[in-house]
Amino acid sequence: MRKTLLTCLLFATTACFGQGIIPYHTSDAATSAAPPSIAIIQGVPFPLEKYVRIAQGSPFFSDRWMNGKVLLQNGRISKDLPLRINLLENEVNYLGPTGGEMVITEPMRYLVMVDSAGVEYSFLHGDQLTEDAVLKHVWFQVLIDSRVSLCKQVKKAVRESKGYGSATTEQSIQTSDVFYVKSKGELIQIKNWDHLLKMLDEKQVLVKQYCREHHLNGRSQNDYIELLTYYNNSL
Repeated sequence: MRKTLLTCLLFATTACFGQGIIPYHTSDAATSAAPPSIAIIQGVPFPLEKYVRIAQGSPFFSDRWMNGKVLLQNGRISKDLPLRINLLENEVNYLGPTGGEMVITEPMRYLVMVDSAGVEYSFLHGDQLTEDAVLKHVWFQVLIDSRVSLCKQVKKAVRESKGYGSATTEQSIQTSDVFYVKSKGELIQIKNWDHLLKMLDEKQVLVKQYCREHHLNGRSQNDYIELLTYYNNSL
């Protein structure tokens, strides 16, 4: 029942996209006469040996290639690209015309990728969200695009270690999620569940009641999505 409700709420939020943060004002139709998608993307070869010492974890959001679309800073859209996003270094890789892995060097604003199951993943470049010197270089996954938007920074960190009696240093990549809301032009990190509830002060009573009735406690990403979807629809 809860899964069905969440699906309905997400569908309702989609109708509010025009009020959110994703830059949809550049349409595909405007670029229908553009050259083939790969031809308008500039990049440099990705060094395949770069992560050979990694024994655990991955620098990528997903190691699998997904069909994607990129909105460049100059307003052009490049479509039907095999993409994967490197969240350790906040770079976007694609497969070039000859099948070689490349790193996009052109400034980007937004990208969307679709996996083999048809699930869509949207990412917005940090300079579209904040002037913070560190965060403006981060790729944020957009979970809700509405009056109060929900974004997630998938943080990647490298840890090095040596096995007992070994002279070889191995690397592992650890992943953690940090959630943010974008509201009234400000990007705010969510410290914890109670912090989020306090931020939604306009509907404090309704929000707390909704959490009790639907057993939301902030222990999952879906809790954040469901609560903020309800909040946006109640404004």
